Amino acid sequence: MGAAGDTRLWRTEGPPIWSSLSLLGRGTATWRAVSVGNRSTNKEVVVILKTLWRSQTRESESNVYGHIKTPLPGVAELSLGDDVCIPIGREAHTCVTIGTLRFLILDDNTGVPDDPVLHRLALKTVGRPLWEADTTKDFI
Repeated sequence: MGAAGDTRLWRTEGPPIWSSLSLLGRGTATWRAVSVGNRSTNKEVVVILKTLWRSQTRESESNVYGHIKTPLPGVAELSLGDDVCIPIGREAHTCVTIGTLRFLILDDNTGVPDDPVLHRLALKTVGRPLWEADTTKDFI
């Protein structure tokens, strides 16, 4: 997933289910994905993989899901989620931010306001497309 010590791998299937077109938003993209090399059960686990850029001043989406103690109808269930980290030099787990990428790729060390951080979630709940709903109850 990218968090400290997490070595799980995921393989996306097909094109993104959703990809934000906003230039000023969180850049959210979601894919159907399966686990690669699940050691405990040796079977593929299907999830919805979601990536987004989050403000460092706001609580992360995975933390918000952590506040949900019992499953709620219509709300996806979190499998895991965290800020994406990469090793840089002696630092084993540096969070991926716009500022970090600008520095590594462009050698640009100017500050980035609020410096958004890359956040990734794996959601257990794999639903079906809204257009497959036959009734209002299915839709909701």
